[in-house]
Amino acid sequence: MSEKEPSKKLDTNIIVAIITLIGTVAVAAIANLDKFAAFRATPVPPTVAIPTQMVQAPTAVVFTQTVPPTVIPTDTVAAGQPTSTPAPATDTPTATPAPVALGEDWSQNCISALWQPYPLIPTVPLGNGCLQQPIYFFETDNGSLNFQDDGKNSVSNVYGLFAPLPGASGSVTVKVSLQELTKADLLMGVYEKQDLNTNGVLMAIPSGNVNNQKILQMLSFNNYKTVDNTKPISQGNGYSITFNYSPTSVTVSVPGVYSFKKVTVPGTPKYIFLGYRKLGPAYTANGTFVSLTLNQ
Repeated sequence: MSEKEPSKKLDTNIIVAIITLIGTVAVAAIANLDKFAAFRATPVPPTVAIPTQMVQAPTAVVFTQTVPPTVIPTDTVAAGQPTSTPAPATDTPTATPAPVALGEDWSQNCISALWQPYPLIPTVPLGNGCLQQPIYFFETDNGSLNFQDDGKNSVSNVYGLFAPLPGASGSVTVKVSLQELTKADLLMGVYEKQDLNTNGVLMAIPSGNVNNQKILQMLSFNNYKTVDNTKPISQGNGYSITFNYSPTSVTVSVPGVYSFKKVTVPGTPKYIFLGYRKLGPAYTANGTFVSLTLNQ
């Protein structure tokens, strides 16, 4: 019986220990339960909405083209509309008006663009087949070509106009009325070029009495000597001289009065010259080429 008592004592200790453990666990559980209840009792703060204005939108990335696009003209939309790119304007060529025909210009108070001044100087086309006037001392008036030079502003010893004769063969008659020739000769001729220094035939009405004068045929402009002449002729309403030309020669005549010998002048076209030559200082050349008539 004595051996069983220690066993009872051991059991009591174990029971006490178990009771102590259970109490400790219970106390801990109660403490944790209180914390959990406190946690559940704590209110959760509401979600705060952020105003739209306060939210910064992401920055858009814009790519800039560094090379300007090529402008391509389009014809699908009328020029000037917002969607059209007008093609660059182009110059429209304008036709140069034909010169007024020789022999028809003076009656229109025109110096045809066919005429070239001698000595050569620039001329101004008027856009109607005529040249701006005066040219030197020449100017049209009442259907004729006038010249009036008192020698005060002259620098050349000769002034005149050249023009091409139409065709290879034909005739041209010039009528001139003179008011005064003092120390100056009137000149008319036909040449192979628009140059008095080239081959041609040269006629002159000498200085002096313009109402009764001879018509002279000169050797050349540079060799100014008379090779033939008419008797003195009354001017009347003007002196008329006719030049008949062919591809190889020129023959001059004063109609109804005198015919000069044929002169060899090759070449086509040929050029008529009208003008005057001064013979010294203080000269005066004053007259009118009344008409120029062509026949072919």
